[in-house]
Amino acid sequence: MFDIRYQHALHTTSFKEQPVSKNSLTNFRAAVYRYNQEHGIDLIQEEIESQAKTFSKILKIEGKTIRMDSLMISSSCRKLSRLEIIYSTVSRLIKVIAKNTTLAEYFKPYQDESHYNDTIYRSRDKDLNTKIKKVLKDGVRLYSIYRKD
Repeated sequence: MFDIRYQHALHTTSFKEQPVSKNSLTNFRAAVYRYNQEHGIDLIQEEIESQAKTFSKILKIEGKTIRMDSLMISSSCRKLSRLEIIYSTVSRLIKVIAKNTTLAEYFKPYQDESHYNDTIYRSRDKDLNTKIKKVLKDGVRLYSIYRKD
């Protein structure tokens, strides 16, 4: 039932079958608590952190990975949706303009599918506001250059 570490801690390694009782677990928790009080070391926390490091190595998870909660994901989705709407609008306007006139070199990347993917899907959350502002400025610039008065 218990792995060898628990068996060792509970002094039950020689038992053929591991006894499971509330008292065993209660005594174990009490011993860990007492050890923490006497030595200032939380054995459970140390073990969990050790296991986390081991799992990180096995799963090849870098410490740079940031955990996101649902609110952060929702916020990122909203920003990404805004960026995609603005980008699509500017891109479609560029396609219409390119049919009727020579397009300024500055706007040609919008005609490339990889530019769309780089702008929309390869965006980190902290870059989204900057990208939204850039695409908006490009749209305003495009409008001011090619508008018909």
